[in-house]
Amino acid sequence: MISSNYNNIANATGQLGHFEEALPFYDKALNYATNPEQKRNILNNKAIVLFDLRRFEEALKIYEKLIVEKRTKNVSYARALTNYASTRWRVDKSYNPLPDFWKAKSIREASQDMGEHSSIYSHMTAYYEGRNVDSAIFYARKRMAVALHVETPEDLRNALTTLIRLEPSDSSKGLIDRYKLLQDSVNSARSLSKNQFASVRYEAEKNKVDNAQLKNSLSEKIQKINLQRVWALIGGIFILLFVVWGYVRSKQRKERMKGEAAERIKINELRTSRKVHDVVANGLYRVMSEITYVDVIDKEDILDKIEDMYSRSRDISYEAEIGNESDFL
Repeated sequence: MISSNYNNIANATGQLGHFEEALPFYDKALNYATNPEQKRNILNNKAIVLFDLRRFEEALKIYEKLIVEKRTKNVSYARALTNYASTRWRVDKSYNPLPDFWKAKSIREASQDMGEHSSIYSHMTAYYEGRNVDSAIFYARKRMAVALHVETPEDLRNALTTLIRLEPSDSSKGLIDRYKLLQDSVNSARSLSKNQFASVRYEAEKNKVDNAQLKNSLSEKIQKINLQRVWALIGGIFILLFVVWGYVRSKQRKERMKGEAAERIKINELRTSRKVHDVVANGLYRVMSEITYVDVIDKEDILDKIEDMYSRSRDISYEAEIGNESDFL
């Protein structure tokens, strides 16, 4: 939409004769163009304005690109080929544009659109004007006939201007009278065109503002979404850190408890060893004393004492094992 508006503004500006002012609008239209065919149409229009400014080499570069890209031999290709031929012979004097003119003409005729014929007759008139006046007049009259048929005042005025310039003065009097009558119609059409131009320009600027507002709105929404994503990421990081911290703390607590339990086991084992040592040592001392100082040794009594000593030391060991197991529960 924006591209079409800028293209229309550029076309209207060029039709009003403000060729230099039209060029920036074509560049803006190209910036907003979204498909290749649209870009080719805008480039073709820009090249026409460059041609009108007599900047033929710049226009030729565009047309050379267009006729390569336009592989389908349709009316759009025929227009580009016509403009290419008309521009090239002004740059390259050795080039003969007629074969390309005739090729373009046959494609245009196949479209059965009379309006397409006016352009080719205009270019052929210009080519013959400095070479064969009769041929130039012939094609200028054909252009005038087409303009009358399709009712295009601007083309008719241009055809009359060419005929007045080419034909002898005695033959051009009637043309001059017709030209004067037509000029009023053309001026009215130009006035209407200026009003349309102002309207289109307003719409283009309005669309530009609307587009800028839309971009700002989208930018704000994107920023809001990005901010939400950042906060979600920060929240996720905090949750992950909390989980990791909890895992590390739990593992440290288990390791500490395990170490404390191992330490208690060592202490219990040491205490058990001391108790067993005390029981065994005391028991052995009494048995040895009895054997030493008693004349008659009662074997049964000694065995009972040794068994009692063994039982007491075993009980102490069992108590220690039960205590150690409870430290790991």
